[in-house]
Amino acid sequence: MLHAFLSANRDDLIDRCRLKVVQRRAPKATDVEIEHGIPHFLDQLIKTLQVEQTPEPMRSRDVSGESGGEGSVFSEIGLAAAQHGRELLQHGFTVDQVVHNYGDLCQAITDLAFEKEAPFEVDEFRTLNRCLDNAIADSVSEFTYQRDLLLVDAGAHALNERLGFFAHELRNLIQNATLALTAIKAGNVGLAGATGAVLDRSLIGLRNLLQNAFKFTEEDTEVSLRAHAAGDRVMIEVEDNCGGLPPGDAERMFEPFTQGSTDKSGLRLGLSICRRSVEAIGGVLSVRNMPGVGCVFTVDLPRHVVASGPSPAGGPT
Repeated sequence: MLHAFLSANRDDLIDRCRLKVVQRRAPKATDVEIEHGIPHFLDQLIKTLQVEQTPEPMRSRDVSGESGGEGSVFSEIGLAAAQHGRELLQHGFTVDQVVHNYGDLCQAITDLAFEKEAPFEVDEFRTLNRCLDNAIADSVSEFTYQRDLLLVDAGAHALNERLGFFAHELRNLIQNATLALTAIKAGNVGLAGATGAVLDRSLIGLRNLLQNAFKFTEEDTEVSLRAHAAGDRVMIEVEDNCGGLPPGDAERMFEPFTQGSTDKSGLRLGLSICRRSVEAIGGVLSVRNMPGVGCVFTVDLPRHVVASGPSPAGGPT
């Protein structure tokens, strides 16, 4: 019987599998971690085959799971395979190497059975294939799940860094533009001077607020940018003539990779990044839909009081 053959040749089969791993120059895992792989799987395979020789053969599904993978994730083989997949990921294995690890055992069993001329029943090979299939599926599923989590975490960290730089730059530009406009409105300086140049540069730097409006407004229409202070808040409004939004799009458009327009160019991240950037500095980004006309995007920011310093010699600036 296959389970007796596997028990008698357990050490030989494990050595053959380890040799194949070395020949592929795969990364090395510790012996304790390898135990959740081939050696542990081999013991569970033997147990499955033994249970199938009892009066209650279906109890073997508690060890191996059903054919086709149903319930396998909660079986003994499924749980061990998932842990093995996590450990191989931690040691730098690739997903194909995870699959090869189990394929090595199948090849080792086949080769050794041929060498020893050991006869096995067809049903025993079906059990072997079912156990291998479930172990590979559960190990690869856990491997890819954990790998995707790592990629998402890395991407989120990088995005947060970029948003931090963007928010810092946006805050500086708004503050510079506000100070310059305040000085010009006070009548102390003119638009043609250095202060006017500061205002000009700041507004140019803020043109990312207008990119979506320019992109989606209808041909031969206007895009307006308005800014004003109200109490302890500063309001910046961008109004376009895109024709308005379909029902439900007003909030959905701030979700990443979402776009209601027929123009699908770009990654469709602009509004999502803008909202997160504005929120990072204590502001609110919202949209007001004007059906049949367009949209008004409003950036509502906290107003910061800037302490006035002494005027330099020669009078006000």
